[in-house]
Amino acid sequence: MQIFFHRWISFARAHDELPAFHAAYLLITFLAAVLFNLGVFAVLVVGHMALDIVKYRDVHGYTWRQTWRATVLESLVDITL
Repeated sequence: MQIFFHRWISFARAHDELPAFHAAYLLITFLAAVLFNLGVFAVLVVGHMALDIVKYRDVHGYTWRQTWRATVLESLVDITL
């Protein structure tokens, strides 16, 4: 379990540097919005926001207020869909 958690944290810290993540996230988000219900779409958006929270807290060292603001601003397009 600890190995899984460590890998998840490592991925969360570097997910924005992976072009394949952006392409897959865009495609999956679009398909979820078109084909599935709102719950699946919300899970995708919240999952990506969780990755961003880890990134802003661990990598950039933001405070909680700065972290929430940056996370919401980065996910604003997804939230408005």
